[in-house]
Amino acid sequence: MKTFNNGDEFKDQLLRYVLKTQFDVKLNRWESTKQAAVCTHENCKWRIYCSVEKPILKWMVNVYEDIHCHLPTGRVRMPKQGTIAKLFKEEARRRPEIRSTDIKDELMYQYNVSVSIYKCKKTRRIALDMVLETQKQQFAKLWDYEAELKRTWKKYCRPLIGLDGAFSRLELKGEILAAVGRNAENRIYPIAWAVARGENKESWEWFVNKLQADLGLRSGTGFTFISDRQKGLEIALATVLPNAEHRNCARHVYANWRKTYSSEEYRPFFWRVAYSRTIPEFDSRMDELRVFDREAHDDLKAANPNTLSYVDYYYKTLVWIETFRDNIKPVNGETFWQKTGKDPIGVPGFRKMLGRPKKKRIKAAHESPSRPYRVTRDGRTVTCGNCQQIGHNRITCKNAAHVVQGPKRKRGRPFKLFGEGETNPKRPKRQKKTQSEPSINAPDVTSSCPEASTIPSSSTATDAAAGPPSTRRGRGRPPGRGQARREVFPRGHGVYISPFTDRVFEVYGDRSRVIGSASKE
Repeated sequence: MKTFNNGDEFKDQLLRYVLKTQFDVKLNRWESTKQAAVCTHENCKWRIYCSVEKPILKWMVNVYEDIHCHLPTGRVRMPKQGTIAKLFKEEARRRPEIRSTDIKDELMYQYNVSVSIYKCKKTRRIALDMVLETQKQQFAKLWDYEAELKRTWKKYCRPLIGLDGAFSRLELKGEILAAVGRNAENRIYPIAWAVARGENKESWEWFVNKLQADLGLRSGTGFTFISDRQKGLEIALATVLPNAEHRNCARHVYANWRKTYSSEEYRPFFWRVAYSRTIPEFDSRMDELRVFDREAHDDLKAANPNTLSYVDYYYKTLVWIETFRDNIKPVNGETFWQKTGKDPIGVPGFRKMLGRPKKKRIKAAHESPSRPYRVTRDGRTVTCGNCQQIGHNRITCKNAAHVVQGPKRKRGRPFKLFGEGETNPKRPKRQKKTQSEPSINAPDVTSSCPEASTIPSSSTATDAAAGPPSTRRGRGRPPGRGQARREVFPRGHGVYISPFTDRVFEVYGDRSRVIGSASKE
């Protein structure tokens, strides 16, 4: 018979059986040493009984009659809120915004089992509580985890630290503050992170104080910090690290600057200033912007876009090797952690923001408000197709049309001109046309007028050399409906009768004239 380590393991397997077979089974006996279940259908003989066997100290199935006298109902009552919550615990951890209808639909899709919506609502609340309880246990271990993670790294990394915050979408409802650095290979090097109630002066000052103590920054001399111009962070850096250099993220500076100067003509000027590597190059780029637009130059200068020169020592190969030689070692398991004995850290409490909560994030200027995967034309420079000026389109244009000087360029690829004696090696050679054989169906030639006797006798050879009419479609657009068929005049010398209209033509060279009709004669 099947054995289990405890009663919960037996109930877990029984629940999986119910979800798989869709038979409505319930527990009719549950004690500390024995459990039993039967089928709820009338006159059904299915039942199972499991109890503790003292010789082996395990739970063992003693009675099992696997006989159902009916079809599966698809609606089961054994899965309670707690048991279903265990199934969706990890899903609630990944998706805190999961809805009760999502749980109901997933149970129907995965197990083909129908559960009431009220039970799914309670299941969602229990699953989120399980996740929150797990977070409390993890926060209580942070002091011991900190003692395990402390390693020496600052000796070989560049003196550049980036600070930023992001919203936490978990049940904590706080913000994650993070600090990252750059190693000798210009790769991101994670330094520290923390969970705070919000991104303000107090939280950033506490975070920067922790960085100062752990990294030995002192007053910040020789270190540079990059941020997104958050006011609380700027005040905290000026208070805790007064001697540290503070630089702003170029993308955020440009996003604020382009609100006034949105034309694409200003874009290259800004990024030339941002990519300046030396002070003379920076001054030269700023002078170019001042000549182009003095007001735009003054607004950008107010943002303090100073350059940053790195020390060559951090780019040496030996420094790059040493960076990874003393890198963060693999963390030992929790059993081998050194216990610090400090009071456990609590989970940040829930803080309700003022006003109605926003369900959607604030999108940038180039993002479409209705289509998430489309880019709008907001912020772009529009060029008129009529006058070729910037700022409007052809529909709203009131200016005169732009006239192109000189001959209009022909469509297609221009021909390449070759010098005297040069040939195009890629041009295919044309095949020589063979002279067609005389046709027996050629139209008759008659001499119905006295002038025909003076025509040279070479007309007979010319007419004999002419082949039958070609069936190949000619170049160009064919005549439309209702258009008369264009008369095709033969070439040569003599008098000809058209096989299509019975008209008689007098032809001499490339000249021809109609002299009558064959049907009348």
